[in-house]
This record gives sequence, C-alpha cells and structure tokens, in this order.
Amino acid sequence: MGVARIQLEALKYILDIHEYTPIVSNSGKSYGELEVAMIPSVIDCQTEVEDLEEEGVLGKHMEITTQVRSVRGLSFDAVQSFKSFFVRWRILSREWTKSVCFPLDSINPTIGYQSRVTAKVTRDLCKFFCSAALCIEVSHTTILVVFSTSSHNLTIIPLFFLPSYFCAGMGKR
Repeated sequence: MGVARIQLEALKYILDIHEYTPIVSNSGKSYGELEVAMIPSVIDCQTEVEDLEEEGVLGKHMEITTQVRSVRGLSFDAVQSFKSFFVRWRILSREWTKSVCFPLDSINPTIGYQSRVTAKVTRDLCKFFCSAALCIEVSHTTILVVFSTSSHNLTIIPLFFLPSYFCAGMGKR
C-alpha cells in the first residue's frame, strides 16, 4: 500500500507521540491514515527528565514502545482488493519489526500491534531523533486471514488454494 512517516524529534524531549499520519504509496496515492503512538522513557534515571541531553542522562538507557493502533479512512475499493495487510518498521536496529497479517474487513481496521526497543542515550542518538523519521511500511497481502471465534486461532489461507467460486463472492459484503 504505502509508507507512513512519524517525525522523531519529540523523543529527544521524552514526549509521547500520538498521531494519525497518511499512508502514501510510491505513486503519491493516499490509502488513509495510520494511528501510531510512541512512548519513550529513560530506564535507569532517578529524576524526571525533560531532555536527553540533560546532565546525568547521557550514558543511561531509554526504552521506546512503538504502537501501531489502527488505520482509518481506507477506500472501499482497497478493502475489497486487498484481503489482509501487515506493518513493518525499523528503529534503532538493523532488524525489521513485522506484525502478523490483519484482515481488511472494514475501512477502519484495528491493528493493536506494538514493539519495544532499548538504546543507550548518546549525543548521536539525540542528533538522530532531531533529524529522523520512523517509516512504517503498510503492505497488502494476497492471503486471506480467517479468525476462529471459538478458539481464537488464526488460520492463513493463500488465495490460490481456494476454489474459484469461493473467491468470486469474497468481494461482496
């Protein structure tokens, strides 16, 4: 689908971020907005901190919880065309944080996925926060995600395994 961007400067000042940010494709098409929250905290500091560059904070560790909560404003065509989607991002790591696939069953699907990273507070980290953005990729899939309400199990069925008569009716609501 596209990428949602969150500016990170607020993290330098230990401020929570809670934003709806546009999901924009490579061609410039908007696919709605992604709700993202980022909650920073300094782990091993006994006093209240307002800036990571304060005396006594450099060298400490901070934790950042990133929550991807929901999407709002998807087009009905996108919901019918894409059966499910996932999100992924990298922050302070070489490895991707990737969610499971979520069903696209409405124009405002709930995600509720989060991850937590820990980093040592350095001047380079402060500079990074002041000039960087977190890019969250929102990707659609050709996989149908089916939830079983009785056992809360998740079943993933590639669409090519389904009979054509079943797939033909999937777009109707």
